[in-house]
Amino acid sequence: SFIKSTDLFTYPTAYFDWSIRPSWRMTVSAQYACTPNNTENLWRSVIYRDYMNATEGNAGLSLEEGFRAAVAIQHKNVLEGLFCNLRLSFASRYNLPLYDRSMLHNGTFLSRVISRSGKNTALGVNGGISKVFGHFTVAVNGAASVGKSTVIFNGVNMPCKNRGASGNISLFWSPLKWLSLESQPFFAVQSRDVDNSQYGSFFFGSSNKLYIPVSKFIIHAAIDYFECTKPEKSEVFFVDASVSYKTKTIEYIIGARNIFGAKSFSRTEISDYYEKTTVTKLRPREVFCDVVINF
Repeated sequence: SFIKSTDLFTYPTAYFDWSIRPSWRMTVSAQYACTPNNTENLWRSVIYRDYMNATEGNAGLSLEEGFRAAVAIQHKNVLEGLFCNLRLSFASRYNLPLYDRSMLHNGTFLSRVISRSGKNTALGVNGGISKVFGHFTVAVNGAASVGKSTVIFNGVNMPCKNRGASGNISLFWSPLKWLSLESQPFFAVQSRDVDNSQYGSFFFGSSNKLYIPVSKFIIHAAIDYFECTKPEKSEVFFVDASVSYKTKTIEYIIGARNIFGAKSFSRTEISDYYEKTTVTKLRPREVFCDVVINF
């Protein structure tokens, strides 16, 4: 499908950058955005974005307005191998389109604009810190947000409260020249309250990698685990392994993917306006051989 539209955007922005010390830096920014109605919403006719999704406007013209502000602090000490950052942000948007979603007789999902009175405000914080200890590196990152928005619930404009948090820990260890280990456990939680009902999702997992270089050979293994516990439990254990041999121009790789034969995995995500569950069908257990030629 092909969609062509013409829009006008205005983004007056104020920006302040201050280096407190050579290793410290602070940034302050503010932005006002004014966006005319998307041209697709000027017509009541149905516009197909692809074979599965279509939109229908409300034949109206209005301006979407928004304001964003953020304060960020960064610290970098290369000699000590210490890096950290912290960012606080606020965002507010008005006159947003509100959609009534339904399925047509041909199986297409139709998003119909029925109001342009949507509002969205959010306050967020995110940051991270990493430190190098010789052959060992650790990094911790996290983010959290709270906000309010307007949604269509049972055909009525309803206020909605949104909350979310995520985090991960990255570990890298190379105790020997011929051994490197990487691990990254992570999680993400989301919740939404609307009409005295609460919807939520919780997702966590861990991605782990092993590298063993022996002369021109490299033994590689990847072990991944993912689990989604809300609203329905779904988990998958995924293992890959390979051995490669590399010269200046050619690399030979032989290995196996999905060794334990995982079949599918589902995950539910919540945005300001909808709840989406994605089901991913995984490739079956397989053995492969690759030849990579570098010119």
